[in-house]
Amino acid sequence: MIETISALLEHAENAMKFVNKGGAFLDAATPVLKRLRANDGDGNVTIDEPTRDGIIALGEELMAAKLANLELKSELYALKEAALEMQKQQDRFIGYTLWETPAGQHIYRREEQDGEPSHYICPTCRDAGRKSILQGNAEVVFCHPCQQGFRLRPSRPIARSKSSYRDGF
Repeated sequence: MIETISALLEHAENAMKFVNKGGAFLDAATPVLKRLRANDGDGNVTIDEPTRDGIIALGEELMAAKLANLELKSELYALKEAALEMQKQQDRFIGYTLWETPAGQHIYRREEQDGEPSHYICPTCRDAGRKSILQGNAEVVFCHPCQQGFRLRPSRPIARSKSSYRDGF
């Protein structure tokens, strides 16, 4: 998942470079269009009707392209922010490994690291983006937010007494 988020961020950065380059081209075309419009009104250059209509249409298309470029840039920023938030969420769970307990259940475990004691977190809560440290003892741990229990050790068999109901106690 982390590689996917990193790739997404890289693609967003590359797309942003293209959007910025396209914006620069659009910005460079604006003064040219202004000069064409100015030539139409100063009396020095005669522009026929179809050319004038073409200049007007070009101006409208240029403004539409600039607006689309700004919208694309805004969407890319939002995408980048979402990817960074996903990365931040994933970073919260670095160091946790999915572990099968001797009782056969799966929970996330983190060994002692960076002064933080070893502990377990709930897999259901982790999948929901929450870090819920499991509470309990050496045999059973419990997740308070989702009310789920996990056995760390297999349950002990119930000892049978030597007498049975047939023996009359």
